[in-house]
Amino acid sequence: MDFLILSPPTTRRGTPFNPIKALNTGDQQTAFSIQIENFNGEQDKLDWFIQQITDLKQINKWSDEMAFLFLKSKLAGSALSWYASNPTCKNITSFDQAATQLRAFFRNDSTPLSNSAELHNIQLMPGESIRNLAHRIQVLTSRTYNLLEDAAALNQIQSIQLLNALPLKMKQKLIHEDTKNFSSLVEKAQKLVLTEQSLNLMCWCL
Repeated sequence: MDFLILSPPTTRRGTPFNPIKALNTGDQQTAFSIQIENFNGEQDKLDWFIQQITDLKQINKWSDEMAFLFLKSKLAGSALSWYASNPTCKNITSFDQAATQLRAFFRNDSTPLSNSAELHNIQLMPGESIRNLAHRIQVLTSRTYNLLEDAAALNQIQSIQLLNALPLKMKQKLIHEDTKNFSSLVEKAQKLVLTEQSLNLMCWCL
């Protein structure tokens, strides 16, 4: 789908009006709006998504902070879930940093060999949610075993990689769980994390 830059809407006084309420137009002579689809994580749409916001930033003379906030507002689906649960993204403060992280995760420039190595060395990052780890495992599994159509086999591969990525104590509690059901294993691992967090909070309060 092609997107066109539209003529700016105007206020009753005839002055340009930008529909993005948070935009500071103090240094602007003209403001333009552009129709941008939400980014849901599709690899083939990532570069176009970032380029549109880059163009809009330049045309409207946005600050980096404004472009960063607008980019976050256009994330949806798996892209939004990934961004919200990835601990690395919590420290991002600029548009360029956010674009770099999106490209690093959603654009597949890697080779099957590098995907396989990354999958088999994947680890739970400090502060990362189990669901975000599971999403990373699913993405890498689909890239590494893109010709494998056996859903049961893929489920088991993902489950094994999840167990290998977890800290030893958590792995020991889950080692006897059914590895054929990846979703169930993810939920059980998540419950363990929540239980441990609750116990730590109780101990801290005491």
